[in-house]
Amino acid sequence: MTISLPHGGTLIDLWEPKYDISKITKSIEIDEIALSDLELIGTGAYSPD
Repeated sequence: MTISLPHGGTLIDLWEPKYDISKITKSIEIDEIALSDLELIGTGAYSPD
């Protein structure tokens, strides 16, 4: 089994642990499928390959 390369060839970690999420004022409603997709993308389980 081979490991897939990230899209664009470089994986960039944009995680900012000190980001203050309490300042976020906008919200959106999504359905259960979109939520599932976001969880898979966020955890790295979803791959477009």
